[in-house]
Amino acid sequence: MKIRRITLAVLLILTLLFAADVKYFSGLRSIGGRQPAIEIEKSKEEGVTAGRTREFTHSKQEITKLKVQNQGGEIIVEQAAGDEISVAVEIKAVGADLEEAVRKMARWSVDESRRGDLVSYRVRGEAPAKGEREVEAAFLIKVPAGLEITLEQGFGEVTVTGVAADLKLDVRHSTAEIAGLEGMLTIASGFSAVNLKDISSRVVIDDSHSAYDISGLLGGLELTSSFSTFALRDIADSLAVKDSHSTVEVFGFAGGIDAVTSFSTLLLHEISGPVVIEDSHSKIKLGLLETAGGYNFDLDLEHGTLTGSIPPFLEVVKEDNETWAQGRLGPGDTEIRLRTKFGDLKLDLIE
Repeated sequence: MKIRRITLAVLLILTLLFAADVKYFSGLRSIGGRQPAIEIEKSKEEGVTAGRTREFTHSKQEITKLKVQNQGGEIIVEQAAGDEISVAVEIKAVGADLEEAVRKMARWSVDESRRGDLVSYRVRGEAPAKGEREVEAAFLIKVPAGLEITLEQGFGEVTVTGVAADLKLDVRHSTAEIAGLEGMLTIASGFSAVNLKDISSRVVIDDSHSAYDISGLLGGLELTSSFSTFALRDIADSLAVKDSHSTVEVFGFAGGIDAVTSFSTLLLHEISGPVVIEDSHSKIKLGLLETAGGYNFDLDLEHGTLTGSIPPFLEVVKEDNETWAQGRLGPGDTEIRLRTKFGDLKLDLIE
């Protein structure tokens, strides 16, 4: 009887593995795709991990657009050595035993679809709770230059390194690191942490409740945010900001700044380009480097305060609840214009 029970248990596990294999890979069809292999890992602390991997390849002559939708895992994109697009997808599930791990994995699937020159991959399954990592889908993608890439990630991680492509990124409750991108970058984000470094083209961000660290942008930056924090360094072109209830800090910038802010903190350090700000209820610090072209100041603060090292060439007029300050430094080639209601401005000129 004992041998019979053991045999039945083994047959049950094999049946579950077969059912999971059929369900998980139904819809995963690609020319040249390798058949999945079952991998099993054991850990006393975490239990049993079961995983499957499938690889796909496509020609750049046939595919120019790639889209990936994932949740609860990671997406890694790297530059390919040749003209072939390769996508490796791995699903991993953790259970107390093999049967539980396989059962969890069977509830998830990855669909591949193709429409014209677009190939898409989408993870389907039970969305994990925040911080839960019992089931994950991991993508390792290598692409040639010149593609249009769209990545959507929830409760996971995204890493893009050294890729020559136009990238659209949508991240929610995730972390993302984009470095060495040669192409335009468009980001929609929420409740995420994003690190951008050495981007060659324009960057457009629409965000809420996130933290950004950005450095080395050769193109301009267009930023719309609420309830977020941004640290910006080494931006070579223009900066357009529209934010509320956020903190934006800029270090060392010679391009033009155009900002519309409310209930925010705007900290501008070592600025030497034109600045135009429309504001309400914000705290603004403006540190200007002296330049040969000089500055032309036009400041209007209604129910606000003007502090800092006020230069003698500025003519400051106060009347009731309004403060005006105008004046030129040198030729006055660079415009500094501020309009604020219930906002505070601290002005510093750095020699």
